Amino acid sequence: KEGDVLQAEEQTYDDAATDMSGMSETEWVDLGRRCYDTGRTFYRQGYQTQHLDNTRMFKGRHEFGSKYDSEAFRNRSKVFRPLTRMASRSWEADIATSLFLNDDYMHISPRNVSDVDAVKAAAVLKEIVNMRLDKIWYPICIGAAQDTFINGPAIAKVFWWHETATTTREVAVTDEMGNIIGLETVKEEKVVHDEPYIDLILPENFIFDPTAKANDVIGTGNYFIHRKMMSVDDVMVRMNSGEWNLLSPGEILTCRWAMEDDAVKQSKRGEGKPDPVNNDNADTRYEVVMVNEVFVRRDGVWYTYHMMGTQFLLEEPVELPQRYHHGRLPFAYGTAMIESHNNVPDSKTQLGSELQRAVNEISNQRIDNVKLALNKRYLARRGATIDLAALTRSTPGGVIFTNDPANDLVAQEVSDVTASSYEEVQRLTMEMNEAQGTFSGQAVANNREMNETVGGMKLLSNAATKVNDFDIRTFVFTFVRPVLELFMLTVQYYENDQTIMAIAADNSAYFPRLKLEDLTDDLMTKQLEMKVDTGIGATDPVQRVNTLMYGVSTVMNLPGMAENMDAKAVGSAIFSTLGQGDGAKFFPNLAKNFKEPPPSEPPMDPLV
Repeated sequence: KEGDVLQAEEQTYDDAATDMSGMSETEWVDLGRRCYDTGRTFYRQGYQTQHLDNTRMFKGRHEFGSKYDSEAFRNRSKVFRPLTRMASRSWEADIATSLFLNDDYMHISPRNVSDVDAVKAAAVLKEIVNMRLDKIWYPICIGAAQDTFINGPAIAKVFWWHETATTTREVAVTDEMGNIIGLETVKEEKVVHDEPYIDLILPENFIFDPTAKANDVIGTGNYFIHRKMMSVDDVMVRMNSGEWNLLSPGEILTCRWAMEDDAVKQSKRGEGKPDPVNNDNADTRYEVVMVNEVFVRRDGVWYTYHMMGTQFLLEEPVELPQRYHHGRLPFAYGTAMIESHNNVPDSKTQLGSELQRAVNEISNQRIDNVKLALNKRYLARRGATIDLAALTRSTPGGVIFTNDPANDLVAQEVSDVTASSYEEVQRLTMEMNEAQGTFSGQAVANNREMNETVGGMKLLSNAATKVNDFDIRTFVFTFVRPVLELFMLTVQYYENDQTIMAIAADNSAYFPRLKLEDLTDDLMTKQLEMKVDTGIGATDPVQRVNTLMYGVSTVMNLPGMAENMDAKAVGSAIFSTLGQGDGAKFFPNLAKNFKEPPPSEPPMDPLV
């Protein structure tokens, strides 16, 4: 656009230049393009339409090409009953209940329990990770649960977000006497972001090797590409800082983000909503372009680099540990429903899609039936003089003029079938709830024979809870644990906030208290293990407490165990299960950093 200034030099490739892998820049670009085309074609031909229909179902809209959008159904009922959205909200609520009732998102322990330094590192790292997760983990986890419900896979990238901004200011220059003799321009670098971050990725923006195994997509794929939307301004900042190769404005803008690049995201935004990416921007610097972060394995070694679209190389490829110091791919790929030999499993929405369509069909036919029963259709004799406008208005108390009422108009009687249709919809709804593993109040109301007794209610609840607990455990095992493990590794290798580290050292469960100077790099990078607690009945706090107390009482009855019980740990576990943190507001001695007061001296004997 005229008036915009983008200054950068054009990129030129040196085909003779090679890097440590023996590949030239042109070969890296060609490799990235071939991987992109292969993975993108695999997704668009096999799964994009399915994900689009699932997203529309989640948003309460009929699928593309539905008969309800045709001219024949212009005056027919088009209601979409939001059973899919209701089931999704129930699933998200169960995830929140299972994983966020207490303040400890995970448990970190040393691999070698006899290593004292590893025990110290686990105690401190648990506190640091919990503090870092407090700001971001809840919306990320619930969003991932929603992704699994709609699309099947939930994908996240875990990395350390470090971003700085350079500013300039004028500083006075003085002589030896303190007199101002001029001004000097000084550049200052300000830290904008310096923290661990988790980025949720839609399946359409994550390109992977189609040959990756279903049980371990990240561990068995040969390449991965993360498609990222970036503004031209952000790209130019990295180019001018020397982080990326320089490109001309024309080359950058040839990689604009097109509408077809995020069809699923557009569908989730909703019909009639403007596209914020493809709208005319006030300035060319705010245009959105596609930047691809490429991860490829060559000769057993992982390399990573950025490309502008699929045309230009933005930086020299480096080995993975040079950019991600823990040496692991920064992605997690999980699901709530495992499908053997299928690396893009179906979702709960897909599982209940046909039942959702059947419910919509019967509901709309019932509504049309009620309308016809209340406002009948008429057979009118051709050529008769009839006030058709008054007839079609069907105004209560209105008058219709006709020459021969007995022969010109004949009302069509419509049988009322609402009772049978209601019963069919109820049964379909129950089947859909059972297929998706949800337990709703409607299911209780529909099972009159069972909901009239406490035992029947328990049977209904247990049947749904059994499947739901299974799905939650699958989601935790395939997504939550890998994400939190990557988050823990990222914090181990990158954490540098002295305040957070000092607070974590003071709050840790390790005694005596650690000091900040004790947290060396060798200590913080010890080999540790991370676990997330989810058990049977994870969505019912009362059942969780009862199960906990049953286990505690059983263990206490074993020889020599009662005297070794940690009463504070049991008390904190009970309160955390009930969503009350560690219970320190009720019993101060349950606080992690509680220090026993020194014993008071006995009163002096006045006679002594």
